[in-house]
Amino acid sequence: MMMNQVRMYAASILGILTKYLEDIQLSELIQELLSLASSPSWPFRHGSVLAISSMIHHNPSPVCLSSSFSSILTTLRTLLKDEKFPLRESSTKALGWLLLYQTQRDHFDPVLNKDVLSLLVFSSTHDDSSEVRRRSLSAIKAVAKSSPPAIMSNVTITGPALAECLKDGNMPVRIAAERCALTCLPLTKGTLTAIFGLCVSCGEELQ
Repeated sequence: MMMNQVRMYAASILGILTKYLEDIQLSELIQELLSLASSPSWPFRHGSVLAISSMIHHNPSPVCLSSSFSSILTTLRTLLKDEKFPLRESSTKALGWLLLYQTQRDHFDPVLNKDVLSLLVFSSTHDDSSEVRRRSLSAIKAVAKSSPPAIMSNVTITGPALAECLKDGNMPVRIAAERCALTCLPLTKGTLTAIFGLCVSCGEELQ
């Protein structure tokens, strides 16, 4: 646990410091992090994804404009299925920061938006860790609060997932799902519960 915290603090500082790097230095750093992300040593992979997440949080523009951006996205997608919980959690967090940044831009890419949102939705319903599921829901909620159209335009993706999360056996996840749903959809709490209850029951009848 102590080493995890050290990696988190170091990655946070590194992400902030990238604001002051030259383009070539940033490019070299990204390449090094991508290399470490495939290391057989999970602490190396963890440190890498933590640093990438911090960079997307603190210095997103040059990261997203980097020639290695597609590789970054592929790496985050891969780490969502890592056997180690801290890596899946950190990758989910990084994707949340990425989606939040992308949807706040004047001209965001709807295809990229749908792709990243789909990854977060996948984590919210398929990850074994309740903390990862909760974090993915919190990320979707943050995006819905900041840029409602980005979520409403993909309600066919988020709606079924939220209905599933409202049945989660973990109480914090269910609470996160309810708050996320209330933010994503302009409905009252009572109406929302009734609608999702109907969707769930209809889905069970069709199975």
